[in-house]
Amino acid sequence: MVDDIVGLIKHLKLTNVHLIGTSLGGTLAWQTASRLPNVVRSLALVLTSPVGRQQIPSDNLPRVHLEGQWLLAEAYEIPDDRDDDEGWIQSYMQLDLALATQPPTEEEKAESRRESEITYYREKESGTMWTKYNHSDASGVRWPRELLKQIRCPTVVIHAAKDQIFPLKHAEALRDDVEGATLVIIEDCGHEIPHRVRQQMVDAIFANVKKGE
Repeated sequence: MVDDIVGLIKHLKLTNVHLIGTSLGGTLAWQTASRLPNVVRSLALVLTSPVGRQQIPSDNLPRVHLEGQWLLAEAYEIPDDRDDDEGWIQSYMQLDLALATQPPTEEEKAESRRESEITYYREKESGTMWTKYNHSDASGVRWPRELLKQIRCPTVVIHAAKDQIFPLKHAEALRDDVEGATLVIIEDCGHEIPHRVRQQMVDAIFANVKKGE
C-alpha cells in the first residue's frame, strides 16, 4: 500500500506533499515520509499507533483495546442478496458509525448515508467491495516503528481520549519517537471523527502544515 502512495506521488511529479494518516493510514503516511524525506513537508498521525495490533516486548506498549474490535464485529452485518443495494448501504453505515461515543446527529447520519452510498456504488462497479477487509487483514503485522526515527518533517499526533482501539500510550509513543512531534488529545471522542471535534483537528493539522511550508 505504501508503494501505491509513493508511486502516485512520483507519477504526479509532486514535490511538496502534506500527509494525513488515520488509523492504518498512519503507518502508511510515516512510511511514505521516510521514503520521500525531500517531498513530504508535514505529517499528521491521527487515531493511530506506532505498532498496530502486534508488538515485540521492547515496544513496551499496552495491547490494543478489545472494545473497538467487539463493536465493529457487532456492527458487521451484510445482506444475503448481493444485489440488495439498500441493505449494503445500511451495512456500510453501521460500520461507519460503530465507534461513535455519542449518538450521531441527524447531520452526521445524513453524511454517513451519502458517503456510504458513494463508497458502495464505487466499490460495486469496480468489483472491490472486499478490498477494505483485505487491507484490514494485512494490517495485522507489526508496523515498522523503527522508521519513525527517520522522520524529519513537522509532525502532529492527534489522538482521542476515548479511543476504543489504540490506548493513549500509543499516541505518546508516536510523539516521543518522532523528533519534535507534538501531541493533541481530543477529549470526549473515540476512534472516530465526528463533527463536534473536526474544527479542533483541522486547527491542529493546519498549524502543523504551516511549520512545513
